[in-house]
Amino acid sequence: MSQRIKTLMLLLSGLLLIAGCGQTPPETSTSQVWSVNQNRYVSKVFGPPEGAIVITMASWCKFCAWEAKWQEPSLIAWAHQHHIKVYLLDISGYGGIGIPGPLSNSGAGLDQVTRLSSSHQMAQLAATMQEYARHFHVSPTIIYLDPKGSTIFAKETKLIPSMFFLNKTGNIVKHLDQVQTASHLEQVATQLGLGKA
Repeated sequence: MSQRIKTLMLLLSGLLLIAGCGQTPPETSTSQVWSVNQNRYVSKVFGPPEGAIVITMASWCKFCAWEAKWQEPSLIAWAHQHHIKVYLLDISGYGGIGIPGPLSNSGAGLDQVTRLSSSHQMAQLAATMQEYARHFHVSPTIIYLDPKGSTIFAKETKLIPSMFFLNKTGNIVKHLDQVQTASHLEQVATQLGLGKA
């Protein structure tokens, strides 16, 4: 190989490194999200101390409703026992509460999309998620809103619901799309070394 080609390859590989190729993913930083519990924007760090699972979802989504009814109660209980935080992050700008299908068929439910007034969007979304929390027996303390897609989780979500596993330093170490059983999510968290016994 000629010296000229070697120099060109070295220069190109240097440019790729400068552009960010080959770097580890950025740590999950502080995000500005709406806290349903506090009814205002807050600075939130998702993750530590023992790891976390962030579920991006939409209140109107039938698949998210299926997760909320059939999987999240046992997942949240298991995570609490293992000191893992679970957060629900609604990334949709629409209201409505999806109707879950039966345990045997996550696709059999109904999407229930409601358009919201742009001038009162956050208040309406928060009210929808308060109702969602009551309906599915979820604590509003774990529910946050990001309808503008400012978090890394919203930006990386391709399908809802999506599950992001964060290690003890707050880095995303695994991402799963679509509905998952609680037992599968628990298995993945355990394999990743999240939580403590």
